Amino acid sequence: AYEREHGRFAPRGSAEGKNGSSHDNRDEDGRREAFGRHGDAGNGPHDEHGYDDDYDHAEGGIPWETAPEPDGWIAAFYQTCMRVMFGAQRFFSQVQPGSPQMRALIFYLLVSVVQVIVERVWSGVFMSLMAPSAASDPQLEKMLLMLSPQMSLPMVVLIKTGMSVIQLYVLSALINFTYGFVRGSRTDFSQVFQVLAYSAAPTLLCVVPLLGSLVGFVWMFACVLIGCRAALKLTWPQTLMGLAPVVLLLAPLILQIFQAARM
Repeated sequence: AYEREHGRFAPRGSAEGKNGSSHDNRDEDGRREAFGRHGDAGNGPHDEHGYDDDYDHAEGGIPWETAPEPDGWIAAFYQTCMRVMFGAQRFFSQVQPGSPQMRALIFYLLVSVVQVIVERVWSGVFMSLMAPSAASDPQLEKMLLMLSPQMSLPMVVLIKTGMSVIQLYVLSALINFTYGFVRGSRTDFSQVFQVLAYSAAPTLLCVVPLLGSLVGFVWMFACVLIGCRAALKLTWPQTLMGLAPVVLLLAPLILQIFQAARM
């Protein structure tokens, strides 16, 4: 992989090392370190913004975008979730402007469906555990009746996933708008959309009862921050400035989520 990069960025006449060998280790290490930290001798496209492009030339692609090759849909879904959660910067640096949004939307829908089903399962388990106590406590019985689902599971999945998709597009439009001001240039909507869609992967931690949903929400927000920075080639101050107005607008909703988690 390094020889390929060396052939792209090194002068054609400098293939031989200082000692007459075809590859001089000291020279190659020096070139590799300089390129990884600062780009191509200060002529990189993002040097003026102070962006560290260590991951601009990441290889491997997004597994979900190439599914079902090579290992099938389930393996691609799993690998995409793992790369988002544990290698967010490398993953989101591969999101290109103008990329199709359909695969990212389908990934987001699958995550939303799993989340709704898991929440329904945990709700049923909670009610079954509280049912014996509710027989002797009218107040608890009344609360359980209020919390019991009033619609069938398919209808709940349809309504909640539909609301999630609307929320995804609205948030993508808001973040795209704010980053346009921060960068001083137009931002590609598809990049922001894919960052938000794939950043939903940590919400699958809802399979863990009690704190799983809260941890997943915080982890998802961290992935959004890292993803916007890596995909849009921003510095950390630019990233935080772009998301600050959106966070302020959504502050009441975030407070409600934290209050519900504590209850």
